[in-house]
Amino acid sequence: MVIATILLTRLGASRVMTRLLVGVRVGARAVLGPASSTRKLLSWCVRLQIATRRLVYSMPGLGVLVCGLAIHLAAVVVCYAVALDAGFDVTLLQLIAVVPAVMLLSYLPLSIGGWGLRESAMAFRLTLIGLPKEDGAFLGLALGSLSLGAASIGAFVWLFSPMPVSLFGRHVAKRSMPAL
Repeated sequence: MVIATILLTRLGASRVMTRLLVGVRVGARAVLGPASSTRKLLSWCVRLQIATRRLVYSMPGLGVLVCGLAIHLAAVVVCYAVALDAGFDVTLLQLIAVVPAVMLLSYLPLSIGGWGLRESAMAFRLTLIGLPKEDGAFLGLALGSLSLGAASIGAFVWLFSPMPVSLFGRHVAKRSMPAL
């Protein structure tokens, strides 16, 4: 799945896709006229695709891709460790198929911190591979609690670090910031 995602990302950011989008945009202009909203949407898609290509084929883009894959893989491994400790009959490959999609859903701004979405999605997705709903909800709660704990530790370290903070391009010492 990871290899397929990388290959599709590379294809989507390729020059072939840019040429295809430009060709479709030119065809839309010939058929629909220059002031068509569809043509404007296609122009926006071409600009987005070119920006994506710049990001994917650059060193910072590669770093973002590697960090993103590492974060999702760490979530899968943590979920697998919790499932093994709880005695659930689940494999790592099954969790690789379930957990990244659930995490993507929990990132949507539909609830506070993904609570509720993550648990219900885990319960539903894990019933598809043969686990009871309660086990899926437990894994969702465990994953959310562990993420909250890790984020709390990071927030604590960040708040009490002596490094200056950059706000709107200006460096501000943390001592001069107003208390919350």
